[in-house]
Amino acid sequence: VSYILSPSGICIILVHLLIKFKLHFLPESVAVVSLGILMGGFIKIIEFQELANWKEEEMFRPNMFFLLLLPPIIFESGYSLHKGNFFQNIGSITLFAVIGTAISAFIVGGGIYFLGQADVIYKMTMTDR
Repeated sequence: VSYILSPSGICIILVHLLIKFKLHFLPESVAVVSLGILMGGFIKIIEFQELANWKEEEMFRPNMFFLLLLPPIIFESGYSLHKGNFFQNIGSITLFAVIGTAISAFIVGGGIYFLGQADVIYKMTMTDR
């Protein structure tokens, strides 16, 4: 019974209910993220009322996300991708990937550089990594 009350068990039940009640307009990822937001809000309310302290027990570590949660999300996205739609829009995808990444890198890098020059953050040169 305890595995059903785990976050992954609750997510599986949520996805099953989405399929059972034919709520196809709501993506499973949106439902699961919304459930996480609700659970986080519930935990914050309990901590605010000083009924429990779950900071250490429920600590979400970045390594857990990057090593355990992100790969299945990326795999599922690639698995459910329709090849026809992908290759039909390859020009737009490439444009956004290459040009968008370059614009983002210049904006973020330039912002960090100029904030460093203004002594708002740690000073960096253009060649720092």
